[in-house]
Amino acid sequence: DGFDRSILQPSLRTDRGRLEVGDVAYRIAILPSLKGISIEILDRLRAFCRAGGTLIATRRLPEAAYGVQDRTARCSRVASLIEEIFGTGPADQPRRRAYGKGLAIYVPDETEQFAAALARLDPEIRFDKPDADLVYLHRAEGGRHVYFLANTASTAKSFRVAFRDARGPAQIWNAMDGTIQGAGGSKELAIDLGPRASTLVYFDPAAKPLIPAPARRVAAELPVTGKWILEAAGRRFTLDALRSWTELDGCRYFSGRGVYAVTVEVPTGWLGKGKSVWLDLGQVREAADIRVNGQTAGAVWMTPFKIDITRYVKPEANRIEVGVANLLINRILGEPTPDYKGLEPLRFPKPSEKDRIKEPLPSGLLGPVRLLSLVE
Repeated sequence: DGFDRSILQPSLRTDRGRLEVGDVAYRIAILPSLKGISIEILDRLRAFCRAGGTLIATRRLPEAAYGVQDRTARCSRVASLIEEIFGTGPADQPRRRAYGKGLAIYVPDETEQFAAALARLDPEIRFDKPDADLVYLHRAEGGRHVYFLANTASTAKSFRVAFRDARGPAQIWNAMDGTIQGAGGSKELAIDLGPRASTLVYFDPAAKPLIPAPARRVAAELPVTGKWILEAAGRRFTLDALRSWTELDGCRYFSGRGVYAVTVEVPTGWLGKGKSVWLDLGQVREAADIRVNGQTAGAVWMTPFKIDITRYVKPEANRIEVGVANLLINRILGEPTPDYKGLEPLRFPKPSEKDRIKEPLPSGLLGPVRLLSLVE
């Protein structure tokens, strides 16, 4: 989390080596390559460190005070406090020293030495290998802990993660569909996250262990290659192959929702105990809702664009409808640029969408679409 002078409010407290504000608390605060700093914030961080917190400065130590009033005196005060907290030493060498009950650390980089300094501080969560694409948030209430883990990369990630404060059996909460699955009683778990995917891991010492969901594997896949009927922009198209709306007559600058329909045959052997049928839409630009045999099956708006349709399919012929919505920019690009001369001088900057995006963005269901047979 980042903070500025807005953190200076009555609810801000320094207690038990933690910086507490509202319902969150921090035991480590970082000054990321700051040239200047608010004296009021530095005073609170000084008290935080002295009471047992950890204060880390990276790349440089602040040397100036924000503001212009009494600037010379305020800058001198900043220099004095920084030296009191962090001591003195070469700028290209790391520094670690006790300050009151707390710890003051200076590292001349934000890579290897910074990572090493953090690793020595018994982090609340530890990945088996450092990865800047993996981020998390942690919230606790009593003995219960919930961790939000996210993969910010466009590629899938598999990793192991250890939770320092975890007690009790682990549960995986799926925020997409509301399901809860057991993950064992270990404080260290193996996690798989798809591109830009996330998950919630929950620990409760009073909870009873849940049986982990059986692992599933893809037993077979079936490409959806039939003719697609698309209704978009007030027109009806028959598509032998999926392609962007920008390639269809009258749809180059269309922004809105289009509905695709196709009939697919589901093999009888794909249904039964321990089996499930998933619809993989491939690439979607940008979000889609799915209906199977007239029933709403759900919506997808992030990769991977997959959804479980087991309860809605039947052996042999099934009608699948996919409603897709794209972004508004395509419509904007197709409209004349307004003449702003009569409004000058403008209080706000002129719209810059057309300067930043020159061509309509790919839109619609791009696929490839396939059915997947999963078995336990």
